[in-house]
Amino acid sequence: MGAKKSNNTNLAIQNAAMIDESALFNRVVDEHERLENEETPIWIILCASANRKKVEMMNMDLSGIAVAEYWTELPPKAVFEGED
Repeated sequence: MGAKKSNNTNLAIQNAAMIDESALFNRVVDEHERLENEETPIWIILCASANRKKVEMMNMDLSGIAVAEYWTELPPKAVFEGED
């Protein structure tokens, strides 16, 4: 179990570093590349699955980074029809 926890911790550190680097790049683009008539740039990270609590804890929205989850399989038709 210790190795799995260590792997999860390492992955979390790598993800946090990627988010920090993306946020820095986003700020550089905003300051140096954005034209006067353009809105502040945003980044969208697409995930096959997302742990909402982890996403909230990273405060990525403060850096102009949004996380969206996409489906790898469609849910049952009833979900779209509001019957779920």
